[in-house]
Amino acid sequence: MSIVTKSFALKLSSESAEGVFSGVACPFNVPDSRGDVISANCFKKSLAESATFPLLWAHSQFDCIGHVTAESDLRAMRVTGRLLIDDIPRARETFALLRSGSLKGISIGFISLRATPIDGGGTRFDEGRLAEVSLVACPAFEGAAVDQVRSLDTLVRGLDAEALRALRRAVDAMLGREPEEDPDAIAEALESLNLGKWR
Repeated sequence: MSIVTKSFALKLSSESAEGVFSGVACPFNVPDSRGDVISANCFKKSLAESATFPLLWAHSQFDCIGHVTAESDLRAMRVTGRLLIDDIPRARETFALLRSGSLKGISIGFISLRATPIDGGGTRFDEGRLAEVSLVACPAFEGAAVDQVRSLDTLVRGLDAEALRALRRAVDAMLGREPEEDPDAIAEALESLNLGKWR
């Protein structure tokens, strides 16, 4: 099963303490730009099992920056998040962006368990298992976005310095060694790969 992500404009309702925020993570029964709809009971079972989920930066499992608690009613799922600003540098940066209004999106990642096609296009998600909530710089697509798998060479061409550092940290973590933070060295190493042989 693949993870479906849906990104929405961040509707921040309050900040009650350092590193804490709350807002609407997912409106229900509102068609997005793809015609997809998330039903009001979609995450009912998932939230009954656990109301606490990882808070990630842009859906990166290597950038867990805190946690959220979630609750839903017939209109929306709302979250209260705590960024671990005392322990994680990325969390401090994210909270600064959040306070300044620079962050424009919130996104959920879930596994679709029951869905039906909608006449005229789109999908109605009737049951899903919520996996994580992410803060994102902006909703990449108005209303929602679904992850796409891209080829390695397409990814490398579009990587910026921070993305290259994240990729290298992930590789270093898998290999159990200290991270290399020099983006030029990382870029040179990636460019030296014969990407065609991985297709």
